Amino acid sequence: MTDPSLTVARPHLEGPRLLPVTVPIPAGRLEIRWAAEAARTLGVAPFLIGRTPVTNREYAPFVASGRVAAPPWWRHPDFCASMQPVVGVTWEEAMAYCAWLAETVGGRWRLPTEVEWEFAACGGLLAPRTAWGETIPPGEIPEG
Repeated sequence: MTDPSLTVARPHLEGPRLLPVTVPIPAGRLEIRWAAEAARTLGVAPFLIGRTPVTNREYAPFVASGRVAAPPWWRHPDFCASMQPVVGVTWEEAMAYCAWLAETVGGRWRLPTEVEWEFAACGGLLAPRTAWGETIPPGEIPEG
């Protein structure tokens, strides 16, 4: 995640998709249910979140910086396409990537909180039963 000041060009990260694209998520409310607890409604402040997971192409300059080793499947044929999400990254490495982005391009980068992640995934719905709202659209789940 970042602040809006990162919309300016960053010449040292030229090229398509080297800087993660973020989208604004407006403030809102989300109903959360934890196991045996009653549902709680939480307020969420506005924030920016990555439009997609970080890709191998976006993560490559960080690996090249020498701050971290390449993830375990970095060169595996099933996971190494440049526009695929980077896989095998630990929480600590993801946090280090955020710090590296802030140092390299400026701004404030961080991982979303659990509530922010859920809120973004719910698309503004207060308490959806499914990712699509109250019901799953016909044909969404393969039969067989």
